[in-house]
Amino acid sequence: MIAVCMVAFVGFFAQAQSAQTTQSKAKTEIKVPVNTGDNVAYVKAVINYIKAKFEACESIQDLAALETDPLFKNIDESMEKTEESLTPEQKAELQEWMKLPENNLEAVIEAKVKQLMPKE
Repeated sequence: MIAVCMVAFVGFFAQAQSAQTTQSKAKTEIKVPVNTGDNVAYVKAVINYIKAKFEACESIQDLAALETDPLFKNIDESMEKTEESLTPEQKAELQEWMKLPENNLEAVIEAKVKQLMPKE
């Protein structure tokens, strides 16, 4: 479930790195979610954070700058640990939530990359 999100990142960062010329910062300040013990809420907050960060990007340089985002640096390890602690019911709840079109992280990332990548 969360692994699908990570696959999207790998492809995105490879594309953004090849197109990066200069690095700029996104203009919108988006707060990094904090895990307060409710792991389902935390995973949802992380996904919403990632969506917001991508949606706020206005250039390919902004996309490339996401690679230095503090949450993105350790996201694989952090999300794996969080996912391991979920009960089967919590995993099912998250899977249902992630099926909703507005929560499809891969689609959000792909749309933003297509929007900002230079046309050949």
